[in-house]
Amino acid sequence: MADESIEKPALKLEDLDGAASRSLTPTAGEPLPQEAAQGAEVAEEATPEPVSMADVPELQARAVGSQAVDPRPMSNIDPVIRMRAFLQGDIVMADLYEMSRQELFDIAAQGQLFFDTGKLDEAATVFEGLVALDPYEGSFHTGLGAVYQQRQKLEEASIEYDRAIALNENDLAARCNRAEIRVQQRQFDAAADDIKEIALRDPEGASGHSQRAKVLAMALASMAQQALEVEDEG
Repeated sequence: MADESIEKPALKLEDLDGAASRSLTPTAGEPLPQEAAQGAEVAEEATPEPVSMADVPELQARAVGSQAVDPRPMSNIDPVIRMRAFLQGDIVMADLYEMSRQELFDIAAQGQLFFDTGKLDEAATVFEGLVALDPYEGSFHTGLGAVYQQRQKLEEASIEYDRAIALNENDLAARCNRAEIRVQQRQFDAAADDIKEIALRDPEGASGHSQRAKVLAMALASMAQQALEVEDEG
């Protein structure tokens, strides 16, 4: 297996519905007006009470961990209140800048285009930005992990795949890519666990990631056989 090349890690972007034609730097949200910025400074000096999500239904719908329903933006929410909610951790940066889920996925599609054409620096910039904008979208972590893996930053890639799977246990791309890293690092039991999970979550083998997992499983079996033969010779 050491002599075999690992297949290029896959981005889990097949379920993204954005188009790659949108600019990398969307202009969906305008900067905070000067008046709002001044108001934020005054609010900070006054040490106001935390924003209550119950008092602002739109923010409550966007609260971290909830299944928010697009479309955004949150333009009807006062920018100062929105900033305070972000600082409290109740909404993500994408909400702060009034970016829609569609816009985020359009940017992700641009990142995939960079990845597919070998522009890894640009792809890394895109997915690092997306993770900052919405750290609760697992596919962005998968995309960033794939970029790191292609750069042979295996530890960083594994961390991103761990985060992606924690957010979405059915992320087959993250599981398959992580299994490949574990094979490279000779963590065979852990790799086998990922392969088993992929088989359990896609018993029909409909996903391309399942097919890649089968190839990994055969490679693991081959390495196990080689290890047994070495032991017998010893």
